[in-house]
This record gives sequence, structure tokens and C-alpha cells, in this order.
Amino acid sequence: MSAMIGDQDENMLSYMMDLQVEECRRRRDFCKIRLFFRSNPYFHNRVIVKEYVIHITGYKACHATPIRWYPHYACEACGLRQQRHSPNFFNWVSDHHCSGSGQIAEIISRDLWPSPLKYYVKSKASQEESHRRAGNE
Repeated sequence: MSAMIGDQDENMLSYMMDLQVEECRRRRDFCKIRLFFRSNPYFHNRVIVKEYVIHITGYKACHATPIRWYPHYACEACGLRQQRHSPNFFNWVSDHHCSGSGQIAEIISRDLWPSPLKYYVKSKASQEESHRRAGNE
């Protein structure tokens, strides 16, 4: 999944405050991924939702919140969406037919959501401090 998160996506995602996954298993399997954002210079949305129906063959996108871009960023966002040969995070949110969309949803709902700490990247300084402490013990 990190391969599809470019520098621009990383800047936008730095405004994400929370991630929630809801799975419903009543009449049909269903997964809803909610991304919560604080105020940012890119888009108006505070919550972006991507919904999937879960089939035997995998996750199939069925709905997504339209991203309401700020006017000064809308042209650049449109250009990024047209770059289908280099997928990006916001193509995944906007395009139901984005390559690997089902895999991304499965990674988020089955792996990232229940175990987020293994995806947390420590800063180099904190890693070095951990190594020093381990060496002193």
C-alpha cells in the first residue's frame, strides 16, 4: 500500500486524524472505511467514506464520498486522478475501478485497523535511542 502513497498524498494524509472500519454481516457482507480529517488546504471534507461489498472473490467498491476540493487545488487534483498509470491514494478513494482497490480495503480492514502499531513509523532519533537503551541493559 505504501507504493501508492506519493509525496502529495503523504502531505494530504498528514491531516488525517482517525480511521474507522465498520463491518456488517447481516444480509450481506459489507465494509465501511471512514477517514477523518482536520481542516486542511486541499479539500472541504472532514470525513471521507469508502464502502465495499465483500464477496467470495474479494472486496468490491460500491460507494465513496465525493471529495470536495478547494478551488485552488481542484485542477491539480483532477490531473492526479487522470494519472491512472501511477495510482495514488485519492484515486483509490474516488475511483471504484482503481487497480488493487479491493486489496487495499482488505489490508485496511483486516490488518491495519486491528493492528495499527506495526505500521507506525518511528523517527530515526527514537530508533537510535531505543538501540542505545537496549545496549545499556
